[in-house]
Amino acid sequence: MKSWELLCDEPQPTNDSGPLPEFAYEPLASPQGCIRLINILEVSTDGTIICAMKEKQFNLNSGSYNALSYCWGPSRPQYRIIVNDKVLYVRENLRDFMYAARTAHEDACHDIWIDAICINQSDLAERAIQVGQMHHIFSNARIVYAWIGNWDMRFSSAFQKLEEPNADSEPALSFSPHLPRTCNKYSSVHISMRHLFARDYWSRMWIVQENILASNIRLLCG
Repeated sequence: MKSWELLCDEPQPTNDSGPLPEFAYEPLASPQGCIRLINILEVSTDGTIICAMKEKQFNLNSGSYNALSYCWGPSRPQYRIIVNDKVLYVRENLRDFMYAARTAHEDACHDIWIDAICINQSDLAERAIQVGQMHHIFSNARIVYAWIGNWDMRFSSAFQKLEEPNADSEPALSFSPHLPRTCNKYSSVHISMRHLFARDYWSRMWIVQENILASNIRLLCG
């Protein structure tokens, strides 16, 4: 059962000195030439995600950061995380990714660009500029992590097939309901693929751009 701290009306104390202040964005030195990056540092004993945010000059040829492709999901519930010793609230699917990254996918914790929190969503001017640069951000990222959500045992056969070094791409690409029933060799794989590709992630319009632009993409499931 999840024990993560939910968004609530009253500030919650996190240490003996009282509640931490709410996170406030500092303006980017240049919305056209800078981006914010997140480092996921640790998960506290109560399950709170602790992060550090920094600003970085955006070099189109640097490849010195990673990016997250994911589905925002419902606006509620929201979960409390700590960014630069201040409180920020994120949606459940992003919180799930951050927890999974810190506990099981450590390579996905470092210098990662996440639109929901690396863009000041309340600053309409900044948001417009940064969203307009997303094609550059994804195409120049060292790795794009595609987060499809928490693990489901029904995905096992699909991931086993996808991880085969010389896997026949046919079962991964042919998840049509009209597949011949006589395909016994791949029947369990096809069923598993259908479950995998039924995730909300694949219904997002943005994933087409994000996946096509990525030079190195890794599929993650918690």
